[in-house]
Amino acid sequence: MQENAFYNEGTILLNDKKYNEAIPFLEKAIQINIKNVQSLYNLGICKLKLGDSVAACNLWWEIKAMNSKIANSVLVKYCLNRWEGTSEIANIESEHATDLDHTFTIVEQMPEFPGGEEFLISYIQCNFRYPKLMRERKVMGTVYLTFVVQYDGKIADIRILKGSQWKRIR
Repeated sequence: MQENAFYNEGTILLNDKKYNEAIPFLEKAIQINIKNVQSLYNLGICKLKLGDSVAACNLWWEIKAMNSKIANSVLVKYCLNRWEGTSEIANIESEHATDLDHTFTIVEQMPEFPGGEEFLISYIQCNFRYPKLMRERKVMGTVYLTFVVQYDGKIADIRILKGSQWKRIR
């Protein structure tokens, strides 16, 4: 069997929701061609459906590392919020325990959204909810916010500085 045959069979099984059966075919297609992003993507879907989101996210990050945008939406949806509680964050918190109560306006290394600005834009596009009332009233404009990026990457103290008639942020 050639790469396409393994990929095709794995994809058919994936579409039939036979995730465990699809995995060996997709893995074989990847063995033949490690840069087969479609097989990597579909293998990630199988892993996610079987409850292994870590393996799925690792596969999709591999695709991102190959400069392919095919996995951007699933990375934003399933992977970017899974960084909480990592040992790296725990180490930062213990090293800077005395700094945790301070808010810095200037830091040596500015926070960056995981995956960079491209992922930030994708994340906002996927998660932004324009209030129905504002949409119905055709209220448009720019809203300026201020917020604090905590050590663990969470956003806190969100405040509207200037902008539309929005009263609160959910």
